[in-house]
Amino acid sequence: MAESLCATVGLDLYLVDETGRGVVAFPDRPGLTMEQTYHYVADRDHLITVLADAGMLAVTARPAELRQAYTETTAAFAAREDAWLRDCGGGDAGAGIAGHKLHGDDAGGWWVTASECRAALATAATVDHRGVDAALVEFLARAAEYGGFRVWTTW
Repeated sequence: MAESLCATVGLDLYLVDETGRGVVAFPDRPGLTMEQTYHYVADRDHLITVLADAGMLAVTARPAELRQAYTETTAAFAAREDAWLRDCGGGDAGAGIAGHKLHGDDAGGWWVTASECRAALATAATVDHRGVDAALVEFLARAAEYGGFRVWTTW
């Protein structure tokens, strides 16, 4: 039997505010700690399976590729990019985390919104967060209070 040459793909999850910018951790003064603003997932595929089994993941399609028009200002493109990164890919906005957002770090990192986090937690509450790591549930609850979180792939 051949062994896989690919390493397990992980995910870095960073808490963001309502504008999609990272929430700063202050280890030396009152506020959030690094552990509260960041969550590492060692195995993306396992996470996707667990979230789907718990009803926290929405089946979605990746939005069409985003390109900046030659005549478009940087500010206009940045606004379109933020909307693209929040896009739920045609899935049910109330069904939980859009599945396509856990598959890569296009542009500035997919933005899982606070409303997606709230929907995922509400759905999962009916099945007692079946198989979902308690630390991830805490991170999702915090993200639901802020602006959500951004996702980057790690290798």
